[in-house]
Amino acid sequence: MKNIIYYLFVALVFVTNASAQVNYKAATDVDYSNSVYHGNKQDWKIEGMSHNETYTIIYIDITITSNGSGAILGQYCGGTGRDPQITIEGPSFKYNYISSKASLRTTYKGAKRGGYTYWDGVWYSSGNKGEHAYLTLYFPRIPVGLKNLRLSVHGGKCGDCAPNPLDGKYECESFGGNIPVSNNEDKIEKTGWNESSLRSYWTENRCEYIEGIYCFASTTNIKWWGPYKHNFAVKKEKGEYKLIYLKGGLKEIWNEGDLKAKFTATGTPGLYKVTEWYMESKLPWGGDFYIAFDNTTMKIYENTADVNTTFLKLFPAYDMSEGTISAQEAAKQGEDNTSGRGGRTTNQEDDNWVGSGSGFFISRTGHIATNYHVVDGMTKFQVEYYQNGKKYTYPAKVISTDPSNDMAIIRIDHKDFTTIPTIPYRFDTKTKDVGTDVFTLGYPLTFIMGEEIKYTKGEISAKSGFQGDIRTYQISVPITNGNSGGPLFDYDGNIVGITSSGLRKDIADNVNYAIKSIYLQTLIDACQENIELPMGIDLTGKSKPEIIKALQGFVVLIKVR
Repeated sequence: MKNIIYYLFVALVFVTNASAQVNYKAATDVDYSNSVYHGNKQDWKIEGMSHNETYTIIYIDITITSNGSGAILGQYCGGTGRDPQITIEGPSFKYNYISSKASLRTTYKGAKRGGYTYWDGVWYSSGNKGEHAYLTLYFPRIPVGLKNLRLSVHGGKCGDCAPNPLDGKYECESFGGNIPVSNNEDKIEKTGWNESSLRSYWTENRCEYIEGIYCFASTTNIKWWGPYKHNFAVKKEKGEYKLIYLKGGLKEIWNEGDLKAKFTATGTPGLYKVTEWYMESKLPWGGDFYIAFDNTTMKIYENTADVNTTFLKLFPAYDMSEGTISAQEAAKQGEDNTSGRGGRTTNQEDDNWVGSGSGFFISRTGHIATNYHVVDGMTKFQVEYYQNGKKYTYPAKVISTDPSNDMAIIRIDHKDFTTIPTIPYRFDTKTKDVGTDVFTLGYPLTFIMGEEIKYTKGEISAKSGFQGDIRTYQISVPITNGNSGGPLFDYDGNIVGITSSGLRKDIADNVNYAIKSIYLQTLIDACQENIELPMGIDLTGKSKPEIIKALQGFVVLIKVR
């Protein structure tokens, strides 16, 4: 009920104490000298406007132009009064007033007292020519920054329509024209960004995985959110996140680059608390807001009004010419739905690593295979792995790369490293049949899921990848950020591929790709360093947990910057 009253409430009040009057004309930033309307028994002249968080208030000087009594607003007939309707309207809103019975008298600027009486829905004048009254109209708060509104008066109807005080004509409805709005300055922050400048910036600079451009997809509360299909940008500046308006809102109010909201990280990865939010009217909203980021979506939750609004990420974009997520672009810009560096970015890691991926040993002397897009553009590398319950951490360097096939070989580079135990798996370079059971071990979404190795399983869905690419398998093994570069095993403990990428989930669900192991064999053969490939051990007859336990110590987490 309170919300209904808020949106409809308007009071009609006369100033009763001349000493308390304010010269609103002097306080306004708009010239109202032409805002004069000649009515039936009076002239209306707008003096100014003021605003608070709840109301827009319009101040009107009324001059009586004819002696005697008469209805000036509304009509009385047949024992029943007809209420007048005074409204203001603009883009997306139309506000009425709700009058209450009152008998009020006033003086204005030392003039003689004029009488105005409200009785049974009708306002009457009983003053003399030349006398004044001061009328104060309260409306719901209009949008911030609005420059013009329309004042509409419906005089009330009793047979013929009542006279309209704005023009003296007996019309059922007339409009006072466009009224300039005063004291309504837009003070919301102007970020200086637009879509073009943001795209250019993120093309040249690394961005955090939540940063980017998002478009409206759906909302659970259209009445609260409105019919607007916004595009917003998420940009981090000076340690805080900003939601920047780009397009889709009220064009009379919003400009590209206006600040929509500010938010900060919480103790839950991927969840952010809104500290500042502006409604479509540009009025601040003090509700309970949170924003959650999950792969390619941004979801805005407002608990007070039970709102859940979803946005889809538009930029940084997937490279559909390749049929998968753009590996290099995703790696450089932190694109979230790629199986790349886990979407990790600067300031999300305590030790300043900007990304992470997976890899696996291909020699006892510290050579490790991974994806090229994991290491592309990076200069510092650290590998972490566990064996017999002990964690090992070493720096590494790039030895060989194959960008066209998205593969790279790195090697541990530290004086304390010697060798690792016998590697239990071997390479199987024969093309596997469709339906072959496969699985991967890796380190996806470490900033959310932690740094414990993860197991996911599936099958080989096709012997070729996107658009028939024979270098890759299509697999149903779920992979996500951070899985890039991990091994694809069969249940005999053979390496059959390297997990690499996947189609966007809004195009096809759980369609992922792995590079066939024969292409890694080719890169190893071309490497200038001597790499002795693992011969593996016999895992026949081992249970699934036993196989995973034997293999997991040779799969590594790779951190990069």
